[in-house]
Amino acid sequence: MIIAEYVRRFPNMLIHHRHVQRRGATENYRFLIGAARGEYIAHLDGDDFWMPGKLRRQIAFLDANPDCTAVYSNALVVDDRREFVGVFSGRHPAKLGFSELLRRGNFLNTSSMVFRASERDSLLAIDGDFIDYQIHLRLLRNGKLGYLNAVLANYRKGSSGSALVHANDLVRECYWKALLDVPESVGDGLRAKAMADFLSKVFFRALRTRDATLMRSWWGRVISKAPVDGLHLGFATWGRIFHVATTQLARFVGSLLSGNRGRWF
Repeated sequence: MIIAEYVRRFPNMLIHHRHVQRRGATENYRFLIGAARGEYIAHLDGDDFWMPGKLRRQIAFLDANPDCTAVYSNALVVDDRREFVGVFSGRHPAKLGFSELLRRGNFLNTSSMVFRASERDSLLAIDGDFIDYQIHLRLLRNGKLGYLNAVLANYRKGSSGSALVHANDLVRECYWKALLDVPESVGDGLRAKAMADFLSKVFFRALRTRDATLMRSWWGRVISKAPVDGLHLGFATWGRIFHVATTQLARFVGSLLSGNRGRWF
């Protein structure tokens, strides 16, 4: 085995854990961060990879910024043939808070994440299945998130093991769970904007899949949990849908004029 060979070559650096039965992504993650030793914990999905010097730069950042519980970076997006597709995200402030993550959604690359081991118990306390967005929001409870505007990781888009490809409904449920997990002290305005953005994503998913029941079921669920008046959240949602639709329409028209017809929505 490839892993066994690396363990043999670097016995003081690598520990290979093998389970008799499959635990699933969430339970395996809980096991791994529970077994980790050291001051920092770095995350790397099996289908992604890092660039040279990544950990050195991120650990230096955390050492210099004790107010940050974790640090992330940008990433190159590649396909299964490791051919360049694009950049994972744009430029962001050096320090991020709830405002950025609730207004913009999950824009952080998890395979670039390094967090303080002192935050481990907060993550282990999450019940049931969860996605990376809930991890990021949990790490914000005790400080800021650092961000390096540099490409230090590579994200493999649409890989065969991607939950977005094979478990879209589960990801949607976990995303909603992450929003409900945000402390009430953060403020209803930010949480309401995040819920409106979530509903707009459900709308476009229902549009693409021609599944009207998807939007109807989620509309009632979200409105019932709204931190503000349901009518206000409804207007915010349709405003968000209109904004996204007009932005995408402008891009579509631009692609037609340039002769490069792209995907609409």
